[in-house]
Amino acid sequence: MINDETSADRTARAMVLRRLLEVLLIEALRSTGGAAAPPGLLRGMADPLLAPTLRRIHADPGRSMTVEALAQDAAMSRSTFFDRLRREVGVPPMEYATGWRMALAKELLRKDVATAEIAQRVGYGSASAFSVAFTRHVGKPQGAYSRESTAAQSCRKKPHREPRTEELRNEGRLAPVHLDVAPRRFSTAVASWTGFDFALEKRCPIRYFGHWSDQNQDVGLGTSCG
Repeated sequence: MINDETSADRTARAMVLRRLLEVLLIEALRSTGGAAAPPGLLRGMADPLLAPTLRRIHADPGRSMTVEALAQDAAMSRSTFFDRLRREVGVPPMEYATGWRMALAKELLRKDVATAEIAQRVGYGSASAFSVAFTRHVGKPQGAYSRESTAAQSCRKKPHREPRTEELRNEGRLAPVHLDVAPRRFSTAVASWTGFDFALEKRCPIRYFGHWSDQNQDVGLGTSCG
């Protein structure tokens, strides 16, 4: 169906292709979930004891979190919970929670949200405590990260004129379809499963699906995004 839609110049072609790709992504996630999946978010969400706790981490990153409190949420002892989450997700509980908080903080910094507000929203008692944690986790202060993100966004915003379909028809080819699996629409299909909004990372909406990436310190599917 994707090949048919790509090669045809039908009405609402881009919309249909976007929906087909969303279904394809969901089916891919289904097929790689469960015990057969490598350690990561997919495998953790397939665990009936861990999934509710992971959803709470995603939904309310600003609340106070300790291993003991998370273990109590999961109705497990501290040691059992710690070992189980590390085995299924691939990292210890607080490392996962910190990674999620910092992923949110990065997005808020890209939106020019004030540091004090970010600190409150991701669970730090003060802007200074957040700044120390961010620098330790990301490897640079939030100010430097914001400047680099702004510069990168400016480089991507180059003017582009989409060739008209008629022009390309004259050359014997159809207009290209530029697809972006819209995170907000995609999130409506899967947010209830994971407990977080996939619009978080608009440049790469599937980054937060899978295993922990040591390279970028974000929860990811192994997908490399610019």
